[in-house]
Amino acid sequence: MVLYGLTGGKTAAPKPVAPAKLTASVALVEPSGDRRLAAGEKAELVVKVTNAGPGKAHGLRVSAGLVEPVAGLKLPETVLAGDLSPGGSLERRLPLTGLVSLAGGKARVRLSAREANGFDAPDALIEFETVALKAPRLEVAALSVGGAGVVKPAEVNKLSITLRNAGEGPAQAVVAELVPGDADVFPAGETRRELGVIAAGESRRFDFEFFVNARFKGKALPVALTVSESLGRFGFSRRGLGLVLGQAPDAQVVTVQGRDQAAAATASDDVDEPPLTKAKADPDALAVVIGIERYRQAGLPGVDHAGRDARAVHAYLTKSMGVDPRNAVLLLDEGAAKGDLDKYLGPWLKNRANSRSRVFVFFAGHGAPDAATGEAYLVPFDGDPAYTKDTAFPLRRLYDSLKELPAKDATVLLDSCFSGQGGRSLIAKGTRPLVTVRTDLAVGGNTAALAASGPGQISSSYDAAGHGLMTYHLLRGLRGGADADRDGRVTFGELADFVGPEVEREARLSNVEQTPQTLPAREELGARAKRVLIELR
Repeated sequence: MVLYGLTGGKTAAPKPVAPAKLTASVALVEPSGDRRLAAGEKAELVVKVTNAGPGKAHGLRVSAGLVEPVAGLKLPETVLAGDLSPGGSLERRLPLTGLVSLAGGKARVRLSAREANGFDAPDALIEFETVALKAPRLEVAALSVGGAGVVKPAEVNKLSITLRNAGEGPAQAVVAELVPGDADVFPAGETRRELGVIAAGESRRFDFEFFVNARFKGKALPVALTVSESLGRFGFSRRGLGLVLGQAPDAQVVTVQGRDQAAAATASDDVDEPPLTKAKADPDALAVVIGIERYRQAGLPGVDHAGRDARAVHAYLTKSMGVDPRNAVLLLDEGAAKGDLDKYLGPWLKNRANSRSRVFVFFAGHGAPDAATGEAYLVPFDGDPAYTKDTAFPLRRLYDSLKELPAKDATVLLDSCFSGQGGRSLIAKGTRPLVTVRTDLAVGGNTAALAASGPGQISSSYDAAGHGLMTYHLLRGLRGGADADRDGRVTFGELADFVGPEVEREARLSNVEQTPQTLPAREELGARAKRVLIELR
């Protein structure tokens, strides 16, 4: 194929003796047949170019471009199509990929067919729906040892595992592998199980066999289970599995969080499972938990793991911290629009709070600064960082409304940031990437807040754990990691003292500066630092 019009040793296109007259048409071909592009799906744009003119077309180039940005939609490079004789036609297939981060909505793609002598075809447009990912969530639902029900040395032990998909979408090409983890532990037979597709809500049981020699020292066996799936984001690796020589595995459900990267985990890493506590049902406690992982406006980046952050915090509040589920609102994505934030952070709390109420507010999602004033805003599902005053929720308003409540106390946890520099923050297009965010917010004497980062920093996700970096260490702290005096109670001050250094250390491993902040400042918390958030059993 001769290339025309390229710089550097280019070959000039032959001069036309008659005009070419080109037209182009386009169709979408995708594997499911539903004529939509889903996250994680690969499709093709089939472009047909026809020459109805008397002259030959030379050096055709076919290219595609989005009319408006769509997050997570990958378009092809320009495709060289060659020459096209009068009365002829040619077809080229352009690969189209919906990344895992694909935003739901509509995509409009403009197809161009350019000819070396300028006899270009009129652009063709195609519009199709995009479908955001319905993520799987793989977890160990049950585990047992066959025979006597206990792990025995010098005998073949049959380990039965039930894997459950507790997510919203199917897990494709699931593979489970058993890793002995010690030179004195041996597999008996195959260590790999190909489980295929596990639909949402479906469970799959499978077996492994292993044995232990007489030289093994200790009780706990380092046998690990690694689970992978086609997207490479929702598997996990769990070490230990609770297997102890001479004992039956724990009969309780063993929940393992999905991970975006295969990584070794310990029992303390199972942060999605609320801990056992001494909490009694508190009919006066109130909670508003918000997690926004994707946004309505095309082109706005999503917030990895924000939904999972919110679901985990909601579970802790309702199962381990005494909040009646009827008094705990969980707002996710479409359910966290501006009107929802206005309602639940305003009159909903005001109408229910009394002098005995403990109030909790958690937000995982994008924050945004007003570029002119530096005011910080929470960005709802339908928010626009270019119009924060009209479409977003002012952080100042949140603190002012909490100050006016007759509540006993209020605790605010923000896994977001407001710098506009990236991470869990947005800024209006065309605005400089870092504005001076106002930090002179005041809170009432009964409110204590913990934010994921400082005013000029970004808040990171921790992909290896499937959570926001702050939320992950927040949950670890509430499980007992923050209990510095080992009295079984985690106070707000202990939690802040634990989360800060842990987040700062982990962020620096990724060359990011992120230092969680309290409001008021740590040294000004006073009695609020002694507020007990959770009492472990």
